[in-house]
Amino acid sequence: MNPTVLFIRHVSTALNSAGRGTEPERIRGQSDPPPTPEGKKQVTELAVLLSKEPIDEIYTSPLRRAAVPATAIQKANTNKPKLTAMKELLPWDTGKLTEEDVKKTRPVVLKYEIESPNVSPGAGKGYPGEPYNAFKKRCLTATQEILDEAKQRKLFCVVVWHSRNMDLLEAWQQSGMKGLEIEPQVLRDALSGDQLGTGDGWKYEWNGKQWKATEVDFADGDKA
Repeated sequence: MNPTVLFIRHVSTALNSAGRGTEPERIRGQSDPPPTPEGKKQVTELAVLLSKEPIDEIYTSPLRRAAVPATAIQKANTNKPKLTAMKELLPWDTGKLTEEDVKKTRPVVLKYEIESPNVSPGAGKGYPGEPYNAFKKRCLTATQEILDEAKQRKLFCVVVWHSRNMDLLEAWQQSGMKGLEIEPQVLRDALSGDQLGTGDGWKYEWNGKQWKATEVDFADGDKA
């Protein structure tokens, strides 16, 4: 099997629109809501779907919406892969914007992501906040290390993390995955586009020359 890294978005929480019914989607940032009943169903489905995959390593954000499914995948997998929680895989700390309405605050969020990436949104609600570029550096540095290890050791790795990490990964891939540089318009397009559903992901497979990315929709029955 070619070196493979499967990136999975966290499962549903009460701050996701899917978990709140008619309520608006909220910015989750580094808040730590647990999986909803729908999220717990997604946990079970992921564990079953990936139970027989030859997984060697699992990396997860420490937050429950990522760590709970990562732990379930590790326990169900017949290969008994190593599980590692990494603070570098945490989502962007959105500070005072955390738990705000996603649609209403979108222009403000994009300002911090694109126009002023070295400025923090500011502290609030118990979250110190961080500049978007600080998030980009720690997230992509950790991602590069995971991809390099998978390539060098010919591993099948799973990473469970967050929607903003996924957006950043997509923009980085489209910019060539060289260093930490991302073309501004490419980043804007990734941040403004449709997000993957909770519990879905991207499969990166090394073909000997480059990483080939394929979207995986577990809700529709896609396999890793």
